Amino acid sequence: MTYEEELSQFMQRAQNERKVIYSEINKAKSYQEKAELGQKLKKLQKGHYRKYCELRARYHLPPPKWIDNSKEPI
Repeated sequence: MTYEEELSQFMQRAQNERKVIYSEINKAKSYQEKAELGQKLKKLQKGHYRKYCELRARYHLPPPKWIDNSKEPI
């Protein structure tokens, strides 16, 4: 399997996992539930980023670079 194939599968899986949590947040009735699901989503996104970096490392690609647009004028 190539990097592009693995990347597309990973992206689809990650997107599906996020959609599940977003739908749970929309269905949540209390603010407490929404806050807990928000924390769960943050944790999930950190895990996705870690797995993405591992995938890039497996194919000997450099880690992704952060893009900082905060210093550019509006």
